[in-house]
Amino acid sequence: MLPKMHRLRHRKNFNRVYREGLRQNSRHLTLRALNLSRSQKGKRIGSRHSGDRLQVAAQKENAQKKERSAKRVSDRGEASKLIHHSQLSEADSFPNAGAPPTQIGISISTKVSKRAVVRNRIKRQIKAAMFSLLPGIASNWLIVISVRPEAIECDYRQFLRELEEMIKNLR
Repeated sequence: MLPKMHRLRHRKNFNRVYREGLRQNSRHLTLRALNLSRSQKGKRIGSRHSGDRLQVAAQKENAQKKERSAKRVSDRGEASKLIHHSQLSEADSFPNAGAPPTQIGISISTKVSKRAVVRNRIKRQIKAAMFSLLPGIASNWLIVISVRPEAIECDYRQFLRELEEMIKNLR
């Protein structure tokens, strides 16, 4: 699952990406991406925080998680020598932590499948693929992935390959 700070949720942001963003097509997916550092307006629409506030809030939340985790680990005695994955800083996981984070949204229509179970399975696979690609994506991007009806036949590896190729072509 994508971390909350990397989710594109507001309709205004989706519309902005559709209107101003670059487009890459593959057999099963369409990727639209808007680089906020190159965008004329430069601000996220519909976001509650500016980029700086979002970064400060994320750092504060990570610090609180580290404190809670450190307290639990130290209560275990010998286990205090181990480093828990939640103690790693966001900078360790995501190299571009100084800029506002890349946000990713997925759009899947009932044209793909009338069954919600199928649509949700495809969304989960795409989210997992994007999570694995996230550290390699530069900050300041808004990305919307639209799913085509042919995507029903795809598995995780195909989504990963197609997304990798499209993201590489955006740079």
